[in-house]
Formats: sequence, structure tokens, C-alpha cells
Amino acid sequence: YDQAQVKLAPMPRPITNDTSAMIDQSRKIDAAIQAAGVDINDPGLVSTIGKHWILDNDLGPNKPINYGWHYTGQGIGGPSVTRSPDGRGGVVNVIQGRGKAHNSAHADYSQNVTLVSRKAVLDGQQVDLDQILTDPNLAPLVSHQGPLRFLRQPGVAELHPQA
Repeated sequence: YDQAQVKLAPMPRPITNDTSAMIDQSRKIDAAIQAAGVDINDPGLVSTIGKHWILDNDLGPNKPINYGWHYTGQGIGGPSVTRSPDGRGGVVNVIQGRGKAHNSAHADYSQNVTLVSRKAVLDGQQVDLDQILTDPNLAPLVSHQGPLRFLRQPGVAELHPQA
């Protein structure tokens, strides 16, 4: 969230996994990006478009964790709002703290996945991101939990490149 070029206000609605709600939500997000004066075809990093499935040391079998809908200021959320470090020594509001209520089959309009390349640069050298995520000395560069024990969501098989 801290590094996003475009920061949208969360757009919560009643929870549903209806495809029409997902399409409507996507259109609202596109409109908000355009209203921010950003090229919809190349907006850079955009947040907060929903809740993310995250890597976390508390993942378990068929127990993914979602988290998100960051915002600053007042007026959004309710009793479930938590506060989280903003990366600059301050805090940001988060509607969904680390939640483990859903299984890996859950889907709704607000669930997102952010895919990250495993190609990382460390001290000018290309390394596998997994090396950084699991190293006790390097993990704090990318994870507030230190070394991660889980590098994939539960039940998600690793895909191998096809020839």
C-alpha cells in the first residue's frame, strides 16, 4: 500500500460471489483509477482494490489468510478496522486484518491475488525471491514476520514452465 502510485478508497459492498457483482466492482475500480487522472492501461501499482490472499507464517492446510483494504483518514469501516504500520513509522487503517475465516475454495468480489516475480535483485545480483523470504538475515527486507515458512497458498500447486 505504501508504495502504490494510486491509492483508492475501499469500496465495500455486501459479500457475494456473484459474477455480476465482480464485474460491477471491476468497473468501479477502473472508473476510480481514471478519476485519479491515471492511464487505465498503465496505472502503475494500484491499492486498495480489495483484500489480498497473503503469504503468512500462520497459513495452514486449507486455511489461507486474507488481509487488506487499506485507507487513511476517517469514515470507512467499523469495529473490525485495525491499524497497521505504513512503512514510514506511522499507521494506516485496514478493514480486514489477517483473516482466516475462509477456506481455499472461497471467492467473492473483494478477493484479490497479487502475483510477484520470483526474480529479485539483491546487492546488484539477481536472486530467487524465495532465498530472501527464507533467510533470517534477509527476510526482514520483505516480510515483517521475518523468515517465511510458507511460500505458497495452501493447496496451490507449483506450476513449471512448459516447453
